[in-house]
Amino acid sequence: MKYFLSILASLMLLAGCVATTQVQTIENTSTWTTLPPETLSILESANLKSQWKYIRDVSIYNRLRELRKNQYMDENDVVKSLSNDFCQEYFRKIDDIRSKTLNQTNMSISPNTCSQFIRNEAFKGNTLPLKNILVFWAQNDKFKLQRNGDFHYSYYETLGILIPAFAELEHLIALNGTEKAQIYEWMRGVLRAPLAPSFKDTGQQPRCNVLIGKHHFVDDCGSTRFRYTNTRLLGALLTGDQELFEIAKADTAYILSFFDDAGVHKGMAVRGGLALGYSSTVPYHMAQLAEIYATIDVDLYALELNEDGLTLADAIGAHFALWDDPSPLLRYAKYNKGNKGFDWTLLKSSEYKYDQKLQLVRPAPKESIAFHSIRYVEKYDQSLKKYVLAFKRNNQLLLGQWGSDVNAVYLANKKYSSADEEEWYSDSASVQLKEIPVVRELPKVSENGCTDPYFAALFPESCSSKDN
Repeated sequence: MKYFLSILASLMLLAGCVATTQVQTIENTSTWTTLPPETLSILESANLKSQWKYIRDVSIYNRLRELRKNQYMDENDVVKSLSNDFCQEYFRKIDDIRSKTLNQTNMSISPNTCSQFIRNEAFKGNTLPLKNILVFWAQNDKFKLQRNGDFHYSYYETLGILIPAFAELEHLIALNGTEKAQIYEWMRGVLRAPLAPSFKDTGQQPRCNVLIGKHHFVDDCGSTRFRYTNTRLLGALLTGDQELFEIAKADTAYILSFFDDAGVHKGMAVRGGLALGYSSTVPYHMAQLAEIYATIDVDLYALELNEDGLTLADAIGAHFALWDDPSPLLRYAKYNKGNKGFDWTLLKSSEYKYDQKLQLVRPAPKESIAFHSIRYVEKYDQSLKKYVLAFKRNNQLLLGQWGSDVNAVYLANKKYSSADEEEWYSDSASVQLKEIPVVRELPKVSENGCTDPYFAALFPESCSSKDN
């Protein structure tokens, strides 16, 4: 327990330095952690398993993948424009690319768009490009976080797409013993590195404060931390690396410490006008983490987050309620951390629900989040089943920035039956949800919104009349 708590405490103290920083230890975690001792004890006592497998029944998983292989869609025109040859060449040269984008046919290409394409190809049955990329990186010690690069976010997102996809599909990838060992060793190296901002020459950023301090590095307690934690835990279990496993468990406790007494995740809620968009993905991130922990016999949803008995399942229920009422986010959204020009006051109006131009402000599709939160839906909230069925009817599996089809992993690991298939996937079981009307209206943004080139490219109509 002492070693676990030492790593846990050090997460709050480590600055965002790159690659080789060793884990430092201190004993006192009471100044920041809000988790009950029983919860910390459950996480600390979780053990690595010999011959661990992410997919327990590959025959069921393979059948599901075969049924779904034509449903893994490319989400946008950039991803659709890519090819296996282009993305493999791009990733072979990735450490020489100092910009986060590469122009091809006037489209902006980044590591995460190519990783989405490679992941989709793998889920559709072509795992060779995924294998080639990981083997190349492993054999040549490539894909390292660049201290002065500017695709820091894409770096962690790419790891969070390709490594989970590899974990899910490893039984289908033709690797010899040497290649597998090389990939595992490369994984250990990249995943032990602290989460760090690459765009700061000093490598220093304030850590997040569980109580929401004046300054903090939002990626440290936001979507990047969620994604990196899931990836680290999978990497630890795949490789059997005890040190990485302890770090991943400490990361988990760190994430769980940010839920307040109402179940709101403060690290996601501080994002100004983007608070709802980010917070709506919390159930997916935790669904993936819960599925990984289930393989080592830890029920993540049952863990208590405070001394009053609030569980993670309760917190996930609070996040599913945000689609109807985002007001619990407002007390944190006003901090406007990393809001990309979207002021927190956007959440006080109903416009974000309908305006197509406010996709970053609007929540993620509830159908998609519920579909991948199937473990939670089956055990804790059957009322969400209609969203799972509606997502199935859409006939697309838009995985976006995520590397795992958590729904398929859950069904394969629970050894679902033909009755389950009829209940969850037959056309007769599907329902129609009322479509959200679209209002053609430009978004309201803060004055500095269009100084962000990402925003300006996304909303040219809104920025054409502004001085940049």
